[in-house]
Amino acid sequence: MTLTTLTKRYPASILSVLLSIITSTIYLLHPAITLFWTITGIIAILVPITWARDTIAAKSFRWLSFLLVLSLSLKISAFLLKLQFHSAQSILLNHYLSAAVMLVLVIRIAMIVKQTVHNYNTLSKAAPADDFLEKMPVALKGVISGEKPRELLASEIGVMYYLYKGNQPAKGFSYHRFGGITAVYIVFIFLLLIEGAGTTILLHKLAPPVIERSLLLLSIYSVLFLIAHIRAMKQRPILLTSEYLQLRYGLLTSVRIPWTAIKEVAMNKKTFTKGNGNIKLALLSAMEQHNMRLELHMPVSVKLLFKEKKNIAHIYFRVDDQQEFINSLPALPQ
Repeated sequence: MTLTTLTKRYPASILSVLLSIITSTIYLLHPAITLFWTITGIIAILVPITWARDTIAAKSFRWLSFLLVLSLSLKISAFLLKLQFHSAQSILLNHYLSAAVMLVLVIRIAMIVKQTVHNYNTLSKAAPADDFLEKMPVALKGVISGEKPRELLASEIGVMYYLYKGNQPAKGFSYHRFGGITAVYIVFIFLLLIEGAGTTILLHKLAPPVIERSLLLLSIYSVLFLIAHIRAMKQRPILLTSEYLQLRYGLLTSVRIPWTAIKEVAMNKKTFTKGNGNIKLALLSAMEQHNMRLELHMPVSVKLLFKEKKNIAHIYFRVDDQQEFINSLPALPQ
């Protein structure tokens, strides 16, 4: 969701937040008790009311979300009171509101999880051929607002899922066994481990702890992502059905193309040229080999992790057994 969309959808809420930021800045420059109470009133009363007004107007109002916004606003107000007056009452109020925020947040998360699991189970019965990463974004629809947050959350859940899921390959055409890509990923994992350890040792005395820990967490996450990607490649094969071709590549993408949209599928080992409507299903494009080329009648959009490639007319990908894959293709409509 872009800033323009947010402004159009929640105009009053954004205005009240901006107002609180402006008054807070003025208060820091010229402290005055009247300004302090103005800031507290805006945060505790105006922000929740404007948020409720905007969500009701957008037909997206939910009581639990409203209670979460209200408790967060009151929590911030109580924190400001504690800083201003240092009284026992303000400190106690701050603790109570902290507990209230945590309680509402836990309830909200529990409801999201419950609804997502219900949606996922329903989708599993309706579309058994779809795998986890194909069903999860749809299961989150109606639970999480905004396409980008849904895709981000589904991707992170997918990383955890394939890290812990069994390693049994699914039925379909594999693309991970030959070509040496698994070995390349393993080398990258070792390099990331060495880099993470070296960076931690180097920055231990040269940088603030927050920078050191952030870089260490980034290295750990990168390692876990690559491990999950390797496991996902084994468990997310390419599928051929009577209606469509399902191209998959680990955690990177899943593209469903009807046979009526495909002009040609052929063996191809020529050098891949980026751009001009071409895309290669590969995480490390320069180091991963392709051996197939798919040409479409009309350009389509292809999602790769968190970005979308538009006007794609040619898709380059890999299968382990080219000849068997070609022989399994149905007659393409002209």
